[in-house]
Amino acid sequence: MEGVVIRQNPSSASNASTIKTLSIVSPFLDEASAAPNFSEMLAELEREVASRFGLETEIVLVDDGSTDNGAALFASHLVGRWKIIQLSRNFGKEIALFAGIEAASSDLVLLMDADLQHSLSVSLRLIETIVADPET
Repeated sequence: MEGVVIRQNPSSASNASTIKTLSIVSPFLDEASAAPNFSEMLAELEREVASRFGLETEIVLVDDGSTDNGAALFASHLVGRWKIIQLSRNFGKEIALFAGIEAASSDLVLLMDADLQHSLSVSLRLIETIVADPET
């Protein structure tokens, strides 16, 4: 995809694994102020997903042309297996979601907003539904 820069946690290079994984894809636009809290919530979500469902989690954030240095702030706060895709300009949420889904490398994908619209408990219920019936 032209105009895309992908930043990836150097320690998150994945090997072929038999462990099922979940990608959480989150587009964002000028959400630097949400980066610390959203990153903290994602870390807790990763722990809960591993504990409850035995899934490894991959975080895929898509910067849809932010002007507030959000990508750098997310990168400084994220833990675990993650990547940030930076679009060259604002293409809109649908294109950002598509870019994130294309970059996801997991068996299952959960889409969520990076503005803390989705709580930890709601996200876990959604994941529980996905895990119970991945074809839904």
